[in-house]
Amino acid sequence: MNNSFQYRTFLQEPLVEKKVLENWIVYIKLTTFRSEGIVDAFNLEFDKLNLNEVRGMILDVRYNSGGNSDYGYKIISHLIDQPVETARWKTRKYLPAYASWGLPEEWHEGSMGTIDPSEGNHYLGPLVLLVGPLTASAAEDFVLPLDYSNRAMLIGSKTAGGTGNPITVSLPGGGVFMVCAKKDYYPDGKEFVGYGIEPDISVQSSQQDVYENRDRVMEKAIEVLQNWKHYNN
Repeated sequence: MNNSFQYRTFLQEPLVEKKVLENWIVYIKLTTFRSEGIVDAFNLEFDKLNLNEVRGMILDVRYNSGGNSDYGYKIISHLIDQPVETARWKTRKYLPAYASWGLPEEWHEGSMGTIDPSEGNHYLGPLVLLVGPLTASAAEDFVLPLDYSNRAMLIGSKTAGGTGNPITVSLPGGGVFMVCAKKDYYPDGKEFVGYGIEPDISVQSSQQDVYENRDRVMEKAIEVLQNWKHYNN
C-alpha cells in the first residue's frame, strides 16, 4: 500500500523560512527534517548573513514533527564552537522466551554521539528555540543538545515527548498505526519521552490570539533577545 500521502502537507511550505527582524534579530523557521534539502536550504540562508551584525537568532521548530536527526545535527554544527552531547537511547531486546521463563526484559542501550562544530563560520550569539506540542521525533533530538548544553533558550510549550523511530503498521482503509520503538533521554538520564521537553519560558496562545493572528511566542522571543542579559541570568 502506498502511504506517500502522509507527509504531503510539508510539500506546500518552504523547508526554511528566514526573516530579518528589527535590531538585526534573525528568524529562521525549520519546517521539517524529513528532507536532506533542509541542510542545503539552511546553509544557503546562513551564508547570506553578516554574522557580525546579527544580535540574536530565533529558530522555530514548533511545527517540525521530525525526520532524520542527522539533518538537525548538521544545522547545530553551525551554532557551536565546541562538541555538544546528543541523546542517549535504549530499546527492548526481543526475547520472548524470557517472558515465558519469568525473566526480566533486557535492554540494548546506545548513544547518538556528539556534534562537532562545522568548518567555516559559526553563529555563537544569543539563540532562542521556539517549541511546542508538535515538536517531535528528530525535532526533539534537535532541541535536546541545544538545551542540555545551555546553548539556547527554549520558549513556548512542552514538546511532544516522543522519539519517533516508529514501527509502522498499515490499517484497513488506508490508515497507518505507528508505535515508538526507541526510548531517548538526556545524557544525564533525564527523561522526556511521554513527558515532553519543558521550555525555559512557557508561553500559551489563546483562541483570541489565533483569531487576531497574534503570535505571543514570537513576541516573547523578541523581548528576550532584546533584553538578553536580563533573561540569560
